[in-house]
Amino acid sequence: MSNEIQNHDESQRRSLQEYIFSLEETKEEAEDLAVKHDQLKRTRELLDAILDATTHGIALVKESKFVWCNKGLTDILGWKNEELVGKTAQVIFPDAETYNWLNKSINSHTSKTSVIDFESDLLNSKGEPVTCLVAHRPLDKRNLSKGYIVSFTDFSERKRAQDALKQAHNELEDRIRERTEELKKTNEKLKKEWCERKLVKEG
Repeated sequence: MSNEIQNHDESQRRSLQEYIFSLEETKEEAEDLAVKHDQLKRTRELLDAILDATTHGIALVKESKFVWCNKGLTDILGWKNEELVGKTAQVIFPDAETYNWLNKSINSHTSKTSVIDFESDLLNSKGEPVTCLVAHRPLDKRNLSKGYIVSFTDFSERKRAQDALKQAHNELEDRIRERTEELKKTNEKLKKEWCERKLVKEG
């Protein structure tokens, strides 16, 4: 009987030790998870800070809807984050034709891994056009259902500068053409006067 009690006590002691060891392992795992969670949180905060610091607009678009967008995009177009998230990307396009063309280009693109980029006028929150360079790339080339990363670069100032430069160039060409015509007429007039004077002297 004493052996049975001793064996029972030994069994309980071992069970208690295993339970304590299990608690220690669980505690260590919890501490490791806490550290990894803290690291992940810091990495996420750093990534968010970087994405919000860039002047380029960046968005995640899934099934043609905005899932996430950074501060750069809201700065460029004037939309608030909550006004874009959940809405279809068509809201920022001036017409359905441009939007449908984009979707068709993406769906028919043979290389799903490469960037599709194009220049387009997009609508800001006031309904005014903003010329942007738009780049479009899958988030995961092996699983297109995860959506696409789309970047927006405000091209408005450069576009206005290009248009102004083109206008100045055209105006300069017009002035050169006019001046050339004036010089041609003046040259012809002088040549005529010289001929008349020559005739007078010879006569």
